Amino acid sequence: MPPHPTLSDGSCLSPAQVQALEHIENDFRAAPELLQNIVRGMHKAMDLGLSKPDQTLAMLPSYIVGSATGNEKGRCLALDLGGTNFRVCEVLLLGQPGQYTMQQKKFKIPHTLKIAPATQLFSFIADGIHSFLEEFATPEERQGASCSAISLGFTFSFPVVQRALNYGELLQWNKGFTNPGAVGKDVVGLLQDALHTRGIEVTVTALLNDTVGALMACSYHYPNTVMGAILGTGSNTAYMERMSRITKFDPLAVTPGASAPKRQVCGEDEMVINMEWGAFDNEGDVIPYNRYDRMLDVNSTNPGCQMFEKRISGLYLGEIFRLAILDMVRLKLVFNGKISCALETPYVLDTSVISTIVDDASPDFCEGTPVVEEKLGLQFTCAADRYIVRRVATLVAYRSARFAGAALGAVVLRRDDRLARSTSEEPLTLGIDGSLYEHFTTFRENMVQSFRETVGEDNMTKLRIVLTKDGSGVGAAVAAIMNREGKCL
Repeated sequence: MPPHPTLSDGSCLSPAQVQALEHIENDFRAAPELLQNIVRGMHKAMDLGLSKPDQTLAMLPSYIVGSATGNEKGRCLALDLGGTNFRVCEVLLLGQPGQYTMQQKKFKIPHTLKIAPATQLFSFIADGIHSFLEEFATPEERQGASCSAISLGFTFSFPVVQRALNYGELLQWNKGFTNPGAVGKDVVGLLQDALHTRGIEVTVTALLNDTVGALMACSYHYPNTVMGAILGTGSNTAYMERMSRITKFDPLAVTPGASAPKRQVCGEDEMVINMEWGAFDNEGDVIPYNRYDRMLDVNSTNPGCQMFEKRISGLYLGEIFRLAILDMVRLKLVFNGKISCALETPYVLDTSVISTIVDDASPDFCEGTPVVEEKLGLQFTCAADRYIVRRVATLVAYRSARFAGAALGAVVLRRDDRLARSTSEEPLTLGIDGSLYEHFTTFRENMVQSFRETVGEDNMTKLRIVLTKDGSGVGAAVAAIMNREGKCL
């Protein structure tokens, strides 16, 4: 950055403003050597997580062996539970890559049911499934001609210990759910019991999270898919790993209440692994924390946890930006030193504000100005204010994108065997979902550039990154049908 950049009104930053910005630039550096440290650190953490339980990088087996072929065919239900609503879908896979039809319905979950006994919550969900089936039943089902149970894929976005594709014990609730009677229990069993009580002929055949769902949805379109990632409010990745490397996994172990393995596996088979990479480098051995990282972490609901996610996911970018701007206001370097109530309010800024600021290429910052002024309750007083706000937001988003791209590249390089076999005609595919990747243009461009630097220019011709939507619907249905066809453990 020039020592005294000329601003849109012909003025320059003061020496104090330049010095403060240089300090912030240093805080958010994402130099090539740091990206290489991320690759090495990620590979080391992956090895530990695959060999031992209870590691920082959990590396959770999904019990899905192999990816979709695109030839999967059939009708299946999908249930997505993870927030304010739950969603029921009917997915019809047409047996050709990427071809399907879908009907869906959302149901709002009342707050009272988020704190009620778990049996009441799952009864409410079962009632929603029954309502959906009544509305979208086929003519044969209305006449009672269909006697076989419908398979259901269950996307459950809460921490579980999965012991089979259709068995997972809840570790803890979050997102405002506190339902007693569920922690330590099999959530598939809780749902299945509720369905059985109501006489609903639906069998839950697959339990997965949204990241695994993204991989499965992408592989139905592109069978040579190696990874599914979420880059949105949260962040996580699932990828295909060789069974020979998952040394902590016993394919013959059977948990009481879970289905027995449907097939034998060998070392060259591949299983989808849910990395839970938000916890990468919780110890701080790979990526140095800056002052704003530490401030955010200390005041978070989970200090010392999810440290990688806190630097790359949409939930936290606005808060890191707010902390940096508040710091400069207190130094009287922006907004004439005026502090508003909004500026002192944690998490008042979401990622959409950051993307509006950073993606605004106009010289006078005409799109970003009203958004920032409304959200912060402050008025820009000069061109220097606008420059500093845009520069700080750009630095925060840049670091996030660079880290995300390096981490994605690390996972691809982990599967260098698959990469070596891929070609420009049949590239290795990464499916990515999430608002950061889909809607934040500058983030996406910087992420792809970081990914390119990590994997190497020559490999980019053999790789394809695609936006993958609705892993919790299509991906869950694909997993359920694969299980029904005996393709999973």
